Amino acid sequence: NLELQQYDMERDTEEQELQQALAQSLQEQEAWEQKEDDDLKRATELSLQEFNNSFVDSLGSDEDSGNEDVLDMEYTEAEAEELKRNAETGNLPHSYRLISVVSHIGSTSSSGHYISDVYDIKKQAWFTYNDLEVSKIQEASVQSD
Repeated sequence: NLELQQYDMERDTEEQELQQALAQSLQEQEAWEQKEDDDLKRATELSLQEFNNSFVDSLGSDEDSGNEDVLDMEYTEAEAEELKRNAETGNLPHSYRLISVVSHIGSTSSSGHYISDVYDIKKQAWFTYNDLEVSKIQEASVQSD
């Protein structure tokens, strides 16, 4: 009977230790996910800030900025404002040719599934790559999804 009581106490202790380890692991995971979300937000803010700074620096400058190869055009004030608004909203029509998109399907960044939409220049068509499955997709779907 004494052995049975000792066994029950050891089992209860192990159960408590397991629960504590699980709770600590969950807290660490939540902290890591929050840090990753914060890092992503910060990177997005810095990217937009860098774009705005380089864009503003390249506009209306009479000095040799070294950006002539990249930005070899002059903008009216209205065009400059429109480009700035578009940069802030992420709407950059006719600024680039999108050739691939990587999408994450899942509730957290540490779990889920990744797929890619890729533009085939030779075929002039978009394709979705989902593991071994490749299917043709309309560009409008790529842009809206």
